[in-house]
Amino acid sequence: MESPRRLEFSVPLVIIVLDQLTKAAVRSTVPLHASVTVIPGLMDFTHVQNTGAAFGILNASDFPFKTY
Repeated sequence: MESPRRLEFSVPLVIIVLDQLTKAAVRSTVPLHASVTVIPGLMDFTHVQNTGAAFGILNASDFPFKTY
């Protein structure tokens, strides 16, 4: 049986990997500002660029090393 500590590291790691794979797939297959319906009436993927933090926070700010 897995220890709770192992789950604390493996679950976030799986989520991050799936997130990055999904983003890579959208970048390589969906043109910028285009949408693709995944589940009609429920979920669409739209390719947009967000240079800020989560939900566009700091998107309009300009400071050194922003892309990192």
